[in-house]
Amino acid sequence: MKRINIEFPKPGTSIEKTIPVTEGQIQVELITLNNQGPDGYALEIKFLDGTSEDFPERNTTEFLDGFNSSLELSNGDLLIAKAPK
Repeated sequence: MKRINIEFPKPGTSIEKTIPVTEGQIQVELITLNNQGPDGYALEIKFLDGTSEDFPERNTTEFLDGFNSSLELSNGDLLIAKAPK
């Protein structure tokens, strides 16, 4: 299992990122949602077509509820959402 830190984009913005994982890659669009979660922010994660085909997450959307929350991927890697610097 690999821990992968992803940083929240600044509020009102979104970013696309390609992240290498244990087998293949995931391509995501990260969107900060205001007034959600315990710290006032949630992260919307859209898994895009560039995600390796063997990932069931491909073409799905997940939400992380605030900073330092995590999402386990189907390959066992862990995405951890960090506050913007």
